[in-house]
Parts: sequence; C-alpha cells; structure tokens
Amino acid sequence: MNLISIYGPIVTLKELCQILKIGRSTYYQYIDEEHHLYKPNLPPRLLEYSNNKFLTSDVEKYLTPVAVN
Repeated sequence: MNLISIYGPIVTLKELCQILKIGRSTYYQYIDEEHHLYKPNLPPRLLEYSNNKFLTSDVEKYLTPVAVN
C-alpha cells in the first residue's frame, strides 16, 4: 500500500479515519486508555503540528501485518 503517493507525507485526522474506515468518535475511543476499544498501537499524532496530523509512513506501518517467523 502506498499511501504517501495518495495523501503526501502527512495525513489529517479526517483522512486517517477514511483510511481506517472509522468515524471520528471511534478514533477517540481507540486512543482513550480507559475505553474497552483502546488500541495502543495506533499511529501517534504529530504534536508539533497539531493534534490532528499523522505521518503517512506510520499509518502504512500500522496497516501492514507483521510477518511471523
């Protein structure tokens, strides 16, 4: 999957939700450590730009399954 050619080096929260096929409220449930849907391995936000930006390469890593030896 080559998201960088589609979205560029940085994606917004809106684009991330489109890529993951989730709504914004679901995203916020995924990042809430107290919620039962918490996903600790979601791509981290780029805090130096804004809370709603993510590195496209981190999104690709998240979507790429890890090979099991």
